[in-house]
Amino acid sequence: MALLKKRATGMTMFELIAAMVLVAILTPTMSYLISNTMRSIASTRIALDADEDAEYALRNFALHIDRAVEFIDDSIIDTTLAFKVQVSSTDTVQYIYSISDMNRWIGCIREGGSQGILLEGVIGDSTDSGDGTTSYLSRFVYRNKNGSVLSTPKNSTIHSVELIFYLNRGSELYKYNTSAVPGRSMFRL
Repeated sequence: MALLKKRATGMTMFELIAAMVLVAILTPTMSYLISNTMRSIASTRIALDADEDAEYALRNFALHIDRAVEFIDDSIIDTTLAFKVQVSSTDTVQYIYSISDMNRWIGCIREGGSQGILLEGVIGDSTDSGDGTTSYLSRFVYRNKNGSVLSTPKNSTIHSVELIFYLNRGSELYKYNTSAVPGRSMFRL
């Protein structure tokens, strides 16, 4: 009881000085921890947003290629891909995917429709200005049934298509890729 009465009278000068020194030491540390935590949260949020955006484009690409029945030979290059998709037992629809370095997006056109933008902020073709050796090239890669890259892809030789792109979000670049096998090649070896 006597101990409680003494405490109720207030802090001594020594305790007051010790508390002030402790606050002076901890305040910069706490602000450092808080600012780094906030920076980490922002960076994580940017990465999650980039993943969500990329997932949408990758999912659409894979779904369309999965239903592809024919590739259009004249448009099979590393930045453009045109193919026909089976929409019913008798009808096909043509899709054209393109990677635009100038506009920095991946677009998709459905036959008879307008240009749709699947993803913005895509690095088409660039070299890192820091040392000049790192190259970022978003492209379509065409593979044969053995998994080898085709130098001159044709409708008859394409077994799978890989989409590789670099997404610019903030000051970070994120690389994404997916490979899809056309429905016509799914069960054919």
